[in-house]
Amino acid sequence: MGDLIKEVDKKAVKDKEEFEKAMSSADLKEGVLFMVEREGNTLFVVVTSVN
Repeated sequence: MGDLIKEVDKKAVKDKEEFEKAMSSADLKEGVLFMVEREGNTLFVVVTSVN
C-alpha cells in the first residue's frame, strides 16, 4: 500500500472529499503541510508551488 495522507494543513482528512475540501483552501505558494502515514510511520511533508 502507498502513502496515506492523514492531515492537510492540520485538518484531518478521512476521504477524498475531505482532502479536496482542505486543498481548496490551501495556499501552495505559502506551502501546504501534509501529515502522511508511510509503512506504519508518520511523517510531515511541506509542498509548495514554484509558480
